[in-house]
Amino acid sequence: MGLSSVATPIWNEIARTQKLRTEWAKRAFAMDSSAQDELENQEYKELKAKVGHSVAAAFSDLMPLLLENVAISRYIRAQGDLTLRQALPEVTTIAEAVTLASMDRPLSRMEQTSLANLLKAEYSDPSEYEPSPINPGLDVITTANADLETAVDELCKQFSDSGVDKRST
Repeated sequence: MGLSSVATPIWNEIARTQKLRTEWAKRAFAMDSSAQDELENQEYKELKAKVGHSVAAAFSDLMPLLLENVAISRYIRAQGDLTLRQALPEVTTIAEAVTLASMDRPLSRMEQTSLANLLKAEYSDPSEYEPSPINPGLDVITTANADLETAVDELCKQFSDSGVDKRST
């Protein structure tokens, strides 16, 4: 799920067509495949020395998906190719990232906590970004740490503002 698990032209296209949140992604997504491999290996080795193989591998896999979840989702919607979700699963919260990592490889409680802390250190609230012009309601759901009730209330408000009767949807 990290950079090396997705074809470089897809990352390049995301970098070219989407508004990316992080400087890391702006640089990494635009690299050629050998530069992406080198970056991923360097980051993994540095992290592995601090937190071990399992946490470093999980972080490398999930960090791009979490940090750039809005841009990735917009790209997939624009392409109309939902099969891309197999390689680029939607990860909108740190809890989802830890759960997904635990499904891929066994992580102890301490490793899960370590992964969560690493992701928290990298992650910031994406709410400063404007809603998608394609479907503004979807970005409410993909906003990190948005609780379900708030998201449902906001979607209902958007539907009522657009004249759609929420009882019929």
